[in-house]
Amino acid sequence: MSDQQNVESTWLRALEEALEAHGDEPSARFVQLATNGECPSNRTVAFRGFYPTRSGLLFATDCRSEKVRQLRLNPEGALCWYFQRTREQFRLSGTVTVVDRETRDTDLARARVEVWGNLSRETKAQFFWPRPGEPRTARFVIPSSGLKPSASFCLLLLFPSRVDHLNIRTYPHHRVIHELTPGGSWSRREVNP
Repeated sequence: MSDQQNVESTWLRALEEALEAHGDEPSARFVQLATNGECPSNRTVAFRGFYPTRSGLLFATDCRSEKVRQLRLNPEGALCWYFQRTREQFRLSGTVTVVDRETRDTDLARARVEVWGNLSRETKAQFFWPRPGEPRTARFVIPSSGLKPSASFCLLLLFPSRVDHLNIRTYPHHRVIHELTPGGSWSRREVNP
């Protein structure tokens, strides 16, 4: 394993271990995503897994949402994820790719279908509801089918270029910043909390 892979695997392994330690807590799958359109915006999204070929993080959302519009204008995003049991915070920032039904990359399209297949019936139903943010005028109907992803279903795929990992379980607290260099390798530096 190269030094670059070692550095990347350090933050990735720490994140996987935090998720594993919180495996029985559904709330540990929720993370705050910040985007920047006309003004900064922040919301909670549900983590749906890791992208298999790179250290990308997958989130499901509605293509009609404001966050998708913002990300199409400016694909930079940032996550803040706090794990209560292990007392760790991960702040990840990087480029967010929107994966929708028009995506031609076969690996990304396959990831979209796989995440759709893992969603609950109730979660799938949300993608058939009226447009997010519009006045609520009708009852929501849960479709009886849903084998194929809704046209409004898309993935957000964050490829981090910076990971700030803070562990406050230890004393003194421990903070490490991992950054992707222009050459494609990862650097790692310990900093004061």
